Amino acid sequence: MIDRLIKADPLADAGITAATTLTYYALPDFVRSKLLRYLGKSVLLGLSTGQAIVTANATLPEDRENIRRLLDRADKDTIRKTAGIVAAAGLATTVAAIAGEKYIFNRGERARDAGARLPHTKQGLVLAALAGGLVYAIEKAEQD
Repeated sequence: MIDRLIKADPLADAGITAATTLTYYALPDFVRSKLLRYLGKSVLLGLSTGQAIVTANATLPEDRENIRRLLDRADKDTIRKTAGIVAAAGLATTVAAIAGEKYIFNRGERARDAGARLPHTKQGLVLAALAGGLVYAIEKAEQD
C-alpha cells in the first residue's frame, strides 16, 4: 500500500490538483465569511502540501543524490550565490502570488457586483484546468 502511495501517478496528481484548485478559488461563491474561507483554504493548502510531499517522496532518493553531487562540485562562492538566487526567487514568487491572489479575488468580486453568477467558480474552473494540465504534463515528462 505505501509503495503505491509514494509512486507519482500523473493522472491522479493532476485530478487532485485540479479539484483542490477549483475548490480553493470557488470558496468565495459559497462561503461569505472571511474566517470560514480562511479556514477552508488553510485545509486545502494542507492537503495540497501533503500531496506534494507524497509526490516528491517518489523521486527523493534520486533528487538527494543529485543535490549531493552538485554540492560536492561547487565551491563556497557558488553555493552562496545559488542560495541568494533561490532566496530572491522565493521572495519574488511570494510577492507575485499575493498580488495574483488579490487580483483574482477582486476580479471575481467585480464580476459578482456586475451581476455575474458564480464568478469565482468560473475563474476556478479555468485555473483548475491549467493547474491540472500543467501537473500532468510535468509528471508525465519526468516519467519518460
